Amino acid sequence: MGIIHRILKQIDIIATQELFGSVEYVVPCERIVFVPGIDMQSIKMQWWERDLQNAFPRVSVKIFHAYYLHTQHRRVERYIEELTELLADGIPTVVLAHSFGGLLAKGAIHRLEGKTSIALLLTLASPHTMHDYGIAEAITALHIPQSVAVPIITYGGTYDVIVPEKYTHCPGEREHHAIPYTHIGFLYNANARAHSIRCIQRFLYQD
Repeated sequence: MGIIHRILKQIDIIATQELFGSVEYVVPCERIVFVPGIDMQSIKMQWWERDLQNAFPRVSVKIFHAYYLHTQHRRVERYIEELTELLADGIPTVVLAHSFGGLLAKGAIHRLEGKTSIALLLTLASPHTMHDYGIAEAITALHIPQSVAVPIITYGGTYDVIVPEKYTHCPGEREHHAIPYTHIGFLYNANARAHSIRCIQRFLYQD
């Protein structure tokens, strides 16, 4: 990373903290939980963790450690149970999820049976209405609902060939954003991360 880019990044971090660090959220939020998609090691989440911590200095940021394939139904079931237990503690939370992690998150939120403090579910390139490649079988086996009774914002990548943007809509969503990134770009591209973070900020502050 060049020195100019580092300076601009630091300016952006300071500006974000000054803008959002001294006022209260309109929508309560004390924690952000990031739920990864399939075959994603924790090290690949480090950029998201850093950017979320910079953008939300007063909020706890947790990367939910889950390494799985969506066809491993028993393993995914265990992760859904772990996430359900985590989210059942009553802490106001934004759940941010990539790819199949969005379905995993829906499964966990659904099991809370309405006893939830989820402020927002924001999904990135999640196959909400996709049924190919074993996804339909996983949805059935894991009892994942089409939607959940929390505010939902979805993102899809117009350059995504793994989960085409048309499949990333979720029934009942409040907003949908189609942006020009690939499936993996939602993890690695700084602009894609920034777009999603600004969306969360707008939601929390009702801007």
